[in-house]
Amino acid sequence: MSTLRVSNIEAKADVSSPTVDEKIKFTNSSGDVLFHLDGKTSGITTVGINTTGNTFTVNNTTGDISFSGSVTSSGVSTFTSDVSIADKIVHIGDTDTAIRFPSADTITAETGGTERLRITSSGNVGIGTDNPAAELEVYGNARFKDTDGSHGIEFYPDVASLGYQRIISYNRTSTAYEDLSIGVNDFVITTGSSSERLRITSSGNIGINSTSPKTNLDISQQTGAVALPQGTTAQRPSGNAPYIRYNTTNSALEFYNGTDWVEIISDYFPSGSVILG
Repeated sequence: MSTLRVSNIEAKADVSSPTVDEKIKFTNSSGDVLFHLDGKTSGITTVGINTTGNTFTVNNTTGDISFSGSVTSSGVSTFTSDVSIADKIVHIGDTDTAIRFPSADTITAETGGTERLRITSSGNVGIGTDNPAAELEVYGNARFKDTDGSHGIEFYPDVASLGYQRIISYNRTSTAYEDLSIGVNDFVITTGSSSERLRITSSGNIGINSTSPKTNLDISQQTGAVALPQGTTAQRPSGNAPYIRYNTTNSALEFYNGTDWVEIISDYFPSGSVILG
């Protein structure tokens, strides 16, 4: 085998024909292109291995191309097949922001050097946690806003100072609380593991510890008592609706029929009801 060493090979168009392409091409004995370099008068524009097209193309269907150092692209890079990455994609000039593949079948996103999001091998998505136990698990507060970014539903599971969690309907533009509608058939509130305490049926009946309330307010399953509002005579509410309350001035149970306050039969008035002044 012979070896040819050349210090410089230059393909240069004649000055009288500056638009002529400058080319260097190597072919095999069959005329197949092995290496192709195509330049214009403004500089080299195409380098091809086993091809003559595109800006830089390697037409190799049986082997791989490896780069041992850094590869920098100042333009758009397009890949029509898979791109294999050992660990992460890092933002230039911001090395603590990355998309990572820390283990098999796992994707994470990091900002400020801290993991913010993870998709596990089982398909669970975690925000603020690296071990999500459900399809979506979020550590911290969350807001779901309208398209204008003003009103929406906000979840606050991390309110340690209150001792409980909050769900609110709030308008961030007007800084005001708003109505919240929950569309269900029967609305049920449970405490503990699954003990039902209150039910509002689709017909509007309310049951306290009653799974099938028969009236507007059904407390028939309770064995305790009803705690009534109480106050002095001067604190009686106004209006024309029926009321019932305990009057602490008279030490008596009283009822308002829309016109008069009437004291209900009791040990204090065993003979009957008395209209109160």
